[in-house]
Amino acid sequence: MIMKRLIVILSILLAGQLTAQTTPLFETALYIEDAVGNRDTVYFGFDPNATLGLDPEFGEVAIEVPFDSVLEARLTPVLTDDFMSKRIFNKTENFAFGCRWGSGVFLYVHAIHQPVTITWAEADFYDECFRGTFII
Repeated sequence: MIMKRLIVILSILLAGQLTAQTTPLFETALYIEDAVGNRDTVYFGFDPNATLGLDPEFGEVAIEVPFDSVLEARLTPVLTDDFMSKRIFNKTENFAFGCRWGSGVFLYVHAIHQPVTITWAEADFYDECFRGTFII
């Protein structure tokens, strides 16, 4: 009976540690829509624990198949193009005035029905630390 309780307690403790996905310090989304209404979304941001490589703990998954035939968007880290993913989180460093500095991402969009519209949540960039942010 004591052994069963011990196994159950250990199982619960281990399961709790293995199932959580890390929440990044900053995350935002880009919403892509083509001329006929097809949509796709990609997510990017930064965190002190992220790397320039693939970070599965932040939900980054390398996409190794060709682009979708109608509309698809993918991101790569600016300093490397080793992989493409729907989610990219780069390492951040402390900057001036309590703000953090993160590197950017490259956005690749494959679209048959052009033009393509890209939007984002403006409120994500209202913080004074993002005054110098640009999306081009």
